Amino acid sequence: MLEVIVIGAGRMGREHAHAISAAGDEVIAFLDPDLTRAESAAAEIGGEALAAEADLTGPLERLTRRGASAALIASPSVLHLAHAQAAISLGLPVLLEKPPWVPGQDPEPLLAAARQGAVLAVGMTTRFNPGVQAVRNAVRSGALGPLLFASDRVAFTLGPGDLGDWYFDVRRSGGGVLVTNGVHSLDRLGWILGETLVLRSVRLSSGLFRSCEDTALLELSADGATVQVTELWGPGPVPPSELLVIGPRGSCWTDSEGNWRLSSVEGSRSEDRPLGYSEILEQWRAFRDLVLEGRRSSVLPGIEELWAPMQLLEQAVHW
Repeated sequence: MLEVIVIGAGRMGREHAHAISAAGDEVIAFLDPDLTRAESAAAEIGGEALAAEADLTGPLERLTRRGASAALIASPSVLHLAHAQAAISLGLPVLLEKPPWVPGQDPEPLLAAARQGAVLAVGMTTRFNPGVQAVRNAVRSGALGPLLFASDRVAFTLGPGDLGDWYFDVRRSGGGVLVTNGVHSLDRLGWILGETLVLRSVRLSSGLFRSCEDTALLELSADGATVQVTELWGPGPVPPSELLVIGPRGSCWTDSEGNWRLSSVEGSRSEDRPLGYSEILEQWRAFRDLVLEGRRSSVLPGIEELWAPMQLLEQAVHW
């Protein structure tokens, strides 16, 4: 059983903590600058509640001496890099929420730690979406033929309080919808297609939130094929989130729930999301296998795999 420190007691920290418990591991502490929030999470899930600011060295050292065996980092994006370095410096295996760093930060210390054997994985949860995996299988098996076109759209209706205030503060988030959701699209497209993505054009706009972009339209290419990425936070109804890949022999589509459909010259297949399936739980199980058995799933990326999508994000932010 892993004894896990959860850094960040907000919505994502709690979702990960529930998955940790469901997998049979134990959350021994929540660290958050807001002690009330940490206490609320601890009362809900278990573990100790500790108030901790940006520098986590002291609390992490004490918890490590008491037997902590892993850390889950779900703090605001701008703190991911520093918090991961602090945990890794104490020898803790780390599952790090995306993005692993934000544009303008230097990830080299974290990359160097990974090259030296640190156990570090990035929580690109949508890789565990069964529909995303079906699209990848269709592409990699050759069922669609050579890639012609791919489109990845992520759209959310945001009401008051749906996301914490820090998401809209570029000093804490590193950006709006592009950094928050676009990193998923760019990561999974590269993972699905197995090709280097090249950025061709970028359009960012701020209609809902003046402090950060809430719409991002990216056009890319991959081995001559056209690739489009659309990210949207809207105040009202928005189009469905979906991923589509087309080749000369057919197409494969999935929605954000993981329902998918393959249509090709060889016939059609479709499946709905398995009942009770949880991407976050499957991701934690893959991380658990990495920590306890040294077995890394191809679905669970290391920090090095995020270099390419993060470079594309950096280019897009400064386009």
